[in-house]
Amino acid sequence: MYALLLLLGTIAACITLAPGLQNVLKKVPFCANSSSYVPSDVTLDCDSAVGYLAVYRICFILSLYFFLMSVIMIRVKSSHDPRAPIQNGFWAIKYLLIIGGMIGAFFIPEKSFGSTWMYFGMLGGFLFIIIQLILIVDFAHSWADAWVGNFEETESKGCIVSVLPTVQEHQPRSGLLQSSVVTLYVVYLTWSGISNSPDQQCNPGFLGIFAGNDVQNRVTFDKESIIGLIIWFSCVLYSSLRTASKSSKITMSENVLVQDNGADYTTVEGRNPDAESGNDAKVWDNEEEKVAYNWSFFHLMFALATLYVMMTLTNWYKPNSSLDTLNANAASMWVKIISSWMCLTLYVWSLIAPAVFPNRDFS
Repeated sequence: MYALLLLLGTIAACITLAPGLQNVLKKVPFCANSSSYVPSDVTLDCDSAVGYLAVYRICFILSLYFFLMSVIMIRVKSSHDPRAPIQNGFWAIKYLLIIGGMIGAFFIPEKSFGSTWMYFGMLGGFLFIIIQLILIVDFAHSWADAWVGNFEETESKGCIVSVLPTVQEHQPRSGLLQSSVVTLYVVYLTWSGISNSPDQQCNPGFLGIFAGNDVQNRVTFDKESIIGLIIWFSCVLYSSLRTASKSSKITMSENVLVQDNGADYTTVEGRNPDAESGNDAKVWDNEEEKVAYNWSFFHLMFALATLYVMMTLTNWYKPNSSLDTLNANAASMWVKIISSWMCLTLYVWSLIAPAVFPNRDFS
């Protein structure tokens, strides 16, 4: 449900960028040429920029909601905690509050709201890029394990085994598949960062090469944004499935959702005592003793994901940047480039750490 909430919020933010809604959004008084977004001596294309300002406000409420949920869920240990119903229920109230908050956010005076919130978004987007790397590496490990398992069980000659080289002594899960996935992600970050370079001589853009420099003055939803959203959605969906599965990477514990013990069913405390006995599988709350994942961190990750999608939809737009390079600025370029460096550093460390500290368990 939380992933659905995030997806719906993203769809709403995308809708505000549609050209047909610009005239309606311009009636909300936060798009003015005196805004701190652009120099006062140029004319702002409100038809485009008003969509960016709307995205900021929608994502502000959505990320604020997840941040508050993260604070509320700190140190929740089981579903017996009084705060558990807030996590697992009241969905109608939650959606109504968020919708009301989004409507109210459109009446926030511009002043310095957008420029200040943009820097929070840049920081949150940077942190989520690192989280994305962790999720991508975990996915690559799971993918490799699945292929190895299929090969060992079937010994099919059609299995691709070249992606798994000789097992390393200290890191048996390392392989070409994992490093290839990480390399592709780092290449994407580098490409996306370079595409944000404010130097038009080095970065004319695909359309600028054929249509001239005038096209640079337009606010666009480019190919980098589309690829970024695809990666973002895949990581959010994967993280949601991982936290909902029986094995949690966060808690390193196994939590059974369905149990078939072949005997009479023993009523769990807090459940219906009139439950029918038999050999059928019974389903109950698997978090009565311990939560399957860290609820607080889960919401924090979704808050950062919201900030990342906000920056992606607005092309990492920088306040007070020149209108000639509205979609390109040095700040966003270096955020992505430094993120790619950190991703490589983290992955290399994950490979050599078991050899450096042989007495520690890195499994």
